[in-house]
Amino acid sequence: MQDILNFLESKFLVWSMILTRVAGLFLATPFYMGWFIPILVKVFLAIFLSWLVLYSIPPGITIPLSTSPWLIVNGMINNFLIGALIGFIAYMLMSAVMSAGGIFSIQMGFMMASSFDPTAPDIPLLGNYMYMLALYVFVSLKGHIIFYTILLDSFKKFPVNLYGSHFNIIDFLIKKSEEMFVIALQLGITIIAFMLIVTVLLGIVSRLMPQINVFMVGIPLKILVGLIIFLGMIPIWTEALEFLTSKMINYAQNFISR
Repeated sequence: MQDILNFLESKFLVWSMILTRVAGLFLATPFYMGWFIPILVKVFLAIFLSWLVLYSIPPGITIPLSTSPWLIVNGMINNFLIGALIGFIAYMLMSAVMSAGGIFSIQMGFMMASSFDPTAPDIPLLGNYMYMLALYVFVSLKGHIIFYTILLDSFKKFPVNLYGSHFNIIDFLIKKSEEMFVIALQLGITIIAFMLIVTVLLGIVSRLMPQINVFMVGIPLKILVGLIIFLGMIPIWTEALEFLTSKMINYAQNFISR
């Protein structure tokens, strides 16, 4: 009987805390949250990895069975938030890239369907392409493995028995969200500037030659110019995404080390 109690205190309850932290990471990290991984595979992978983590955390951590259920639930919520925040740092890069792709689509006129038909699917085509490019760079740099390693290191800073711990999540989210918009603007400023020049030139042409239907000429011209700029900027964006991925990894490491 004593062996069963020791197992529940030192293994099962501790493993349940670890599982919630791993689940938070899987929920927010770009690679693990992808649609290409079946949900059943994610569940078994989270269970398997959390059981492996159980034997890599500092020994001697136990959760007594006499602990209040409210404290156990509170500890699970805190562990889940830590895993989700670590993954959110990586997802912030993907959100910035998708926002930049949305800016491209608006500037090139690909989002006009949603303006004329509100029921049309609001899916930025270039945003999805940029997301896949950023995900490729993230995986090629082994970002999904590095973030899992960062999760392992987080158990040294934040133990699994987080009872009544408080985190300044609001300030963290606001600061990182601001950086997300700045990154999106930096990635999209090139095509915004070129599209502004094209729009001004079309306005000048419409004044000089009123018989020309600028609306019919402007849309294909913007798409052509936008695609040329987009294709020419792919190598530059790849290097920028590589730098930003390394930056996100440093953010995550600083988050668990402070």
